[in-house]
Amino acid sequence: LLHELPIAASRAALREAMRVLRPGGVLAVLDVDPRRLLELPPLRRWAFQVTEPWCKDGEYYALDLEAELPGMGFEEVRLLSNDPVNSLALARKRAA
Repeated sequence: LLHELPIAASRAALREAMRVLRPGGVLAVLDVDPRRLLELPPLRRWAFQVTEPWCKDGEYYALDLEAELPGMGFEEVRLLSNDPVNSLALARKRAA
């Protein structure tokens, strides 16, 4: 989902997730890992970028969930490999 959005909208969606999660709740974001996209062979990266405007223009590459989520109040942030292109970000809302 986040790779489909401008970075401001991605941040807004993450802030909204923080707002609606109950204390101790877990956020799970499975999405394209921007760092891994940059490691793809040029033709494969191009094939992805031409269909994804926020990747094509480079904006999505600036989204760093490991840095963004703690700044929004999440803790226990972990980024896990899922497959050659995607990653799973897990984070917990602080308990009350």
